[in-house]
Amino acid sequence: MKKKIGIVTQYYNSTNYGGNLQAYALCAVLDHKGYNAEQICFPFEALIQREKGVKALFSRGFCYFFKKVLRRVKYMLVNPIIEPKKKREEQKHQVRKKRTAAFFNFNRNLIPHSREIYNSESIGSCVENYDVFITGSDQVWNFDWYNPSYFLDFVPSSKTKMSYAASVAMPSLTKQQAKIVKNSLQDYKAISVREKSAVKLLEGLSPVEVQTVLDPTLLLTKEEWDKVCSDRVINEDYIFCYFLGDNQQERKIVEEFARLHSLKVVVIPHIVGIKLIERNFGDERLYDASPEQFLSLIKHAKYVFTDSFHAVVFSNIYQKQYFVFNRSQKGEMSSRIVDITKLFHQEERFCAGKNKENVDYVTSLSDIDYTKENKDFEKLKQASIEFLEKNLKD
Repeated sequence: MKKKIGIVTQYYNSTNYGGNLQAYALCAVLDHKGYNAEQICFPFEALIQREKGVKALFSRGFCYFFKKVLRRVKYMLVNPIIEPKKKREEQKHQVRKKRTAAFFNFNRNLIPHSREIYNSESIGSCVENYDVFITGSDQVWNFDWYNPSYFLDFVPSSKTKMSYAASVAMPSLTKQQAKIVKNSLQDYKAISVREKSAVKLLEGLSPVEVQTVLDPTLLLTKEEWDKVCSDRVINEDYIFCYFLGDNQQERKIVEEFARLHSLKVVVIPHIVGIKLIERNFGDERLYDASPEQFLSLIKHAKYVFTDSFHAVVFSNIYQKQYFVFNRSQKGEMSSRIVDITKLFHQEERFCAGKNKENVDYVTSLSDIDYTKENKDFEKLKQASIEFLEKNLKD
């Protein structure tokens, strides 16, 4: 009888391209290895437990929250001038509805998942359904949305608990956060993370050695992803853009680059809040692109411009010429980009800093030579597979 594996990640009802594709990939990899793996349906909305008030000021720092307040005030002052609130909220609702519908088939039919939908109070009732529990492979340990269930606190020590490519996505931990992590990991059989920076963060907190592994999307071959990828979406040559942040400079670079190369700009806008910065950006904005179409848009693009980790991943899988930027001018959440570009020996593609964040630098780069053998990648891929095989054995 196949060993049954329950995975906790940001999967259920998610409209995040990377989140859905990594959820699919880990199940597929484990299935290939002879296991019966599925995502545990656990609504992300129920997980957000942000620190509030004075406690937050001390844990994250006053400057952090002062800047957040300033951004919120700016949003409230500017938005009503541009368009009435009622109209704006209706537009947001319609766009989110389209995006949710686009994800439905992939999320519900292609990714194996539990029949039951759990919350923080009921998730403990799933323990008897699985032999092994895995948390990952996304920002499950990011304290901006901390929830004990992401640390598998509902799983008794008699069951096997492990992480695969879990991401902290934070540059440091407070003393309180470090204490939570240390207490939460004490009965884990194995721990692996996605970024090298997370290994340093968890040193001294983990009862076992912390290992860096590949994101599960990189454990599947191009041919395996082609089985998921949709038919071509755009029939002419184009630049594909997928930006999650508010960095205005990167969008200006895209527009200049497109003019220089006489190319159409195709954009998947980031859905949260329907950013003002993206409303007039690009020649074609695809609000209702599915995960299958996301893959196709990368596969058939002449160039890819992004600030997304998974867009970089699939640019490499489909051997595309790409440029990746900081998500914000402050360079937040860039550790994963640094790691992935280093792994592929493509550090120059990370266009960060004044000397690189301009069209002159972008156009000066030579094409990526994908014919070169990458022993570092192959070594880490093998180590990642061995991590799963070793720790899933009886």
